[in-house]
Amino acid sequence: DKEKNFDLIHEAVRKMGRAGYIGVSFPKEVGGWGKGLVHQVIIGEELSAASYAVAVTYGASAVLYAMPIVRFGTKEQKEKFLKPIMTGEELGAIGITEPTGGSDAIGGMQTRAVKKGSYYVINGEKRFITNGSRAKYILLYAVTNPEVKRHQGISAFIFPTDTEGFKVVKDYELLGRLGSVNSHLVFKDCKVPEENLLGEENGGLKVLMEGLDSERAFTSSQYLGIARSAFEIATKYAAERVQFRRPIREFEGVSFKIADMYANIEAARLMVLRAARMIDSGLSATKEVAA
Repeated sequence: DKEKNFDLIHEAVRKMGRAGYIGVSFPKEVGGWGKGLVHQVIIGEELSAASYAVAVTYGASAVLYAMPIVRFGTKEQKEKFLKPIMTGEELGAIGITEPTGGSDAIGGMQTRAVKKGSYYVINGEKRFITNGSRAKYILLYAVTNPEVKRHQGISAFIFPTDTEGFKVVKDYELLGRLGSVNSHLVFKDCKVPEENLLGEENGGLKVLMEGLDSERAFTSSQYLGIARSAFEIATKYAAERVQFRRPIREFEGVSFKIADMYANIEAARLMVLRAARMIDSGLSATKEVAA
């Protein structure tokens, strides 16, 4: 039952909120710990080692949605749009991917935001949005200047999902991470107040790219957690499975594979932590997180 599965996952996220783990990188002035990405990638690994579905639900909210607001949000935006997420009672999402985007999500972006008075009117659609149908807020990217190259003419908005004209088309069926939500969303004449603009108008690329570095580091920590669990299962099995009166871990063909897996996991962890430390230090880690 998808509803029951998601309710269990959301309850796990709520418990994390009550324990303070969602607010690890949130500013102290809104009740967070004021820590950095290093702390979050450690959480990402541990969560994914136990449940990737919980990790991805947490990550879309506490990292993908929240971290750009931590970095670029005004005091008012942080107070209004981070606090409800920090408790785990509400979820956030990030809205980038579109049907025509392909691997170049920005170059193919069609969702438009047109300034009319004190509002932006948004039309378009987004697909494969984690937490999309359950999010209270979406960090939404849209084209605000179609006359220039897409990379120069997009903006980021904090979009409340109770806005009139917002519609959830469907949640996709997933092969893995069962219980998490991945959605197709439509925006039709949605009015968003100008104070919900994150950063500068047409400055969405900067918000996006800095956010993507954190996202990629955190996502890498999730895969690291999955790999670690798989390694632990394989190691345990190799100790229990007996062939020719010996545990199979004693055969070189198996023990070498286990040793290689261990080395690769440890190397991956060092790369993830290095990228996270660079981001926490204010350095660009675009190359490191891409590796």
